[in-house]
Amino acid sequence: TIIDCGRPAAVIFGSHRGFYFHQAEGADSVLSGFTIQGGRVFGSEVPPDPLRWNPRASHPLGGGIYCEFSSPTISDCIIRDCGAELGGGIGVVGAAPMIVDCLIEQCTVGELGAAQSHGRGGAIGMIDATGATITNCTIRNNSGSYNSHGAGIYLWQSRSVVAGCTISANSARGGLQGGGVYCGGTTTDAVLRNCVISQNEADAGAGIFAEWTFDASLPAAVQSQRALVHVVNCTVAQNTLSSSVTPQPGGGIHSSGADTFVVNSIVWHNEGTPVVLAGSASKDPVAYSDIEGDYAGTGNLSADPLFASLGDPDYHLQSQHGRYDPQADRWVNDGQHSPCIDAGNPSASVGDEPAPNGRRINMGAYGGTAEASHGRSEERRVGKECTIQC
Repeated sequence: TIIDCGRPAAVIFGSHRGFYFHQAEGADSVLSGFTIQGGRVFGSEVPPDPLRWNPRASHPLGGGIYCEFSSPTISDCIIRDCGAELGGGIGVVGAAPMIVDCLIEQCTVGELGAAQSHGRGGAIGMIDATGATITNCTIRNNSGSYNSHGAGIYLWQSRSVVAGCTISANSARGGLQGGGVYCGGTTTDAVLRNCVISQNEADAGAGIFAEWTFDASLPAAVQSQRALVHVVNCTVAQNTLSSSVTPQPGGGIHSSGADTFVVNSIVWHNEGTPVVLAGSASKDPVAYSDIEGDYAGTGNLSADPLFASLGDPDYHLQSQHGRYDPQADRWVNDGQHSPCIDAGNPSASVGDEPAPNGRRINMGAYGGTAEASHGRSEERRVGKECTIQC
């Protein structure tokens, strides 16, 4: 079923969106299997955070779906060609929706008002203590206008988990921070896990941009908190910078003042400086990760991860013992073997990684999953070491 919000009619008669959740709906309110397209909610600026005392449907949030203090389950949906000032595809305020197995594409923010600026969250925008869980979604080809934040996902003063998602080819006309993902504020707590963040474009943080911003309106007890971002088993690759400045910002990951931690991840083939973490409180914020150009930290590598393909991007790791080929839906053997296999944090669980493996999680987006490239079995590895010792 296609919910066509009538983009031409929306332009002529005003705002039309697909769905509006605003009566404290919970996870048992399920929106599943719909295509929502052509939604537009017009406005001249991004509404302020918080909106807790001023909820209303006319806020320019959520061109496709708007969750206002409601937490439905949104699954198996396609949200396409929708727009608003915040959350072109899905706008979330003070809610904790579950967004699962969805495709969000060709949505836009920040170009509907007269100023055509300051859009937030081309695909998904979240503010006001949002606690969304976004799983196994594809977020691609979404955009912002001038001085936008988060062409893919925008997260402000909220907690969220983004897992198993592909976030790619999101960009803006100019002045964009966070091509794939933007995380900002004081109380933000974001976890990005097993995500591929690739081929996005921005002025800074083309893959991921994080920043801490002091907010005097918050209670004194939390004013000193920093935005917290965990990047775990992610692949951040082939992201590009849209402007040339000196010193170069982070093309893969750029963090300013936020506590950003990168673990078991691969940051490779990005323009500019691969990883910039300015003002981090941790002495070891990057660990057991493969960072192009090197990054000091426990267990880090600086070696070609040997992705399966860059032309038609496939970020599975080449393996002499077996690599999953998603195009052919079968396992193949390669002539080369990625150094990122069996190289993650030794204390982390290997999760669903298939045998054979070295009982150590792989780096990158497929580490700990059923699509992890095969390593050497523990028995073979120990046997070889014993032979050398003898």
